[in-house]
Amino acid sequence: MADEINETDLHAFLDGELDERQTEHVLTWLDTHPEARDRLRAYAEHKLLVAATAGTGAWPAARPEPPVSKPSGPLRHLTRAAAALALFAAGWAASEVARTNHPTMVPTYARDAVESHELFAEDRERPVEVPGSRRDEIVRWLSVKLGEPVEIPELRQVGLTLVGARLQTADGPIGQLVYEDGEGHRLTLSLAPDETEAPPDLSVSEMDGYVVGYWRGRRFAYALVAKSTPLQMAEIAVALGAPRY
Repeated sequence: MADEINETDLHAFLDGELDERQTEHVLTWLDTHPEARDRLRAYAEHKLLVAATAGTGAWPAARPEPPVSKPSGPLRHLTRAAAALALFAAGWAASEVARTNHPTMVPTYARDAVESHELFAEDRERPVEVPGSRRDEIVRWLSVKLGEPVEIPELRQVGLTLVGARLQTADGPIGQLVYEDGEGHRLTLSLAPDETEAPPDLSVSEMDGYVVGYWRGRRFAYALVAKSTPLQMAEIAVALGAPRY
């Protein structure tokens, strides 16, 4: 890819046709080209409007994607249109999005979230204690166990459906919401009631073959876990309201 990014490159970025190195190159270039960021936001808004108008609940299909650029993990259905819009709306700098922290810096609750994801979320027989079809019950159950009102994020707009929830109690209660994409890849969002253990802004680390994003919310410390990329995890964490770096 040339140093100067053109409109074809921007559309390829939105459609998810770039590999990780090319994506980071575009993001870095956008840091110093605010007029291009504005155009990209407009393109993203148009794509999202088309999806909403279609009323299908899914994002517009991307152009055929070369195998080398196919993203891995459960977030492959999150289009660049939605990601770009969320990132730019949150005011993220591209260089900050791709930054990751060393695993030794990961707080205990986030480490536990990775371990719990590996043990339970990947279990095809019994990944949850309460199925996603009983959302109201999940809300009541976790709210009582965690001592704070729990809200269940709706992630269908990024291709993820709620499998259900479970409770982890090894080092104190932690609620875990399990999501799945159309191909069976799993993503979990863990909620720990002691929000002071989490960093105030989103941090991303790689552990044991997983990527974990963790941050401090108003009521909980959050940890997002999946077999994905740091950039993809940053994208969906922003969509969930994670503060920028």
